[in-house]
Amino acid sequence: MSTPEAAGYKPYVQHHVQMVIKDPGGSKRYVELETRAISPSRLTFVAQVFCHMNSVAVVDLPKADGSCLRIKGIIKDCIHSKGRLHAALLEFESKLDLTQFFPPTPKSATTQQTQQTDPASSTDRPPVKALYIDDHDADRMLMKHRTKGTHITLDTVESSGAACDQLKTESYDIVLCDYHLDDINGIDVLTQIQSFYTGPVIFTTAESSVPEFEKMIEAGATAVLTKPIGLARLNATIEAALDTADDNAALRLDPFDAPSTDAELTRSYIPVLMRMRDDFARAKAKRNLECARTVCRSISGSAAGYGLTRLARSAERSLAAIDAAGNIDLAGKPVKEFVHHLGVIIEAANANNAVVTA
Repeated sequence: MSTPEAAGYKPYVQHHVQMVIKDPGGSKRYVELETRAISPSRLTFVAQVFCHMNSVAVVDLPKADGSCLRIKGIIKDCIHSKGRLHAALLEFESKLDLTQFFPPTPKSATTQQTQQTDPASSTDRPPVKALYIDDHDADRMLMKHRTKGTHITLDTVESSGAACDQLKTESYDIVLCDYHLDDINGIDVLTQIQSFYTGPVIFTTAESSVPEFEKMIEAGATAVLTKPIGLARLNATIEAALDTADDNAALRLDPFDAPSTDAELTRSYIPVLMRMRDDFARAKAKRNLECARTVCRSISGSAAGYGLTRLARSAERSLAAIDAAGNIDLAGKPVKEFVHHLGVIIEAANANNAVVTA
């Protein structure tokens, strides 16, 4: 069931939309944004500037016929994400007729479209796998309920230790973490999980202090969400965080982690990896558990020394998954990701296309 905040939303992604914002202090700014979802009374969007609460905004929204409709509204929420992006919510001055923004829908699709009014449950959105860390049972249950039936698959844990165990064996697109756990804060959690996870982290908190928010962002949080958290705001913040991560995709997905000065050292390790890849393939074919463990242990212990930190972590997750399952075939996604990562590195090196970045 959608929250009232999310009710009536439809996916509405438009690039290079123009907006004029009049800040509370009286100054005007011209902003280019990207829309995310729209309802008769609200618009969610991301922009590369911070939008002050209660600022008056005028936005030109593209209609289905190619023209634009000028709409006036008030900025009701804005979350500062790490990097350039901010996720914001605009409340319209008057309610809109949404039919002018979407092409006519065949009758056979009308019922299906009605069932997908929540932007977070639309099948058009790519699936997101998230881990939520919170020591309050009620908050975990509420977050689980709000994301049920949406494009967000949410796992929950009650402590940083449980989060580390989960991240060793599972891959996540994003981690959400309550800032104040029983005996630890979010900044300490970031330190603990960084050996197993390098993606975006969103803090959730009841804090309302701007200096505290800044402290969280400076510590490495991608964004901060204040409680209570509505689904529309959660979804917009997750998308903005993942967009920020996508901006750095070339760095994050590059097969090499070493600085350019270590490129030759990294390449010297490739023949070793090729032998281990073949050993692991044979172990998998013959279901030789001990041989598979030996390969994972060897790579997890040596790869980081040659600059391949992410491969070392991938091998560690694969080993943990194999140990947990007691069977290579049942170890699932961590093993597949390890094999894929290993292949990407070897292929890049053999193609003499090993662009090495920090």
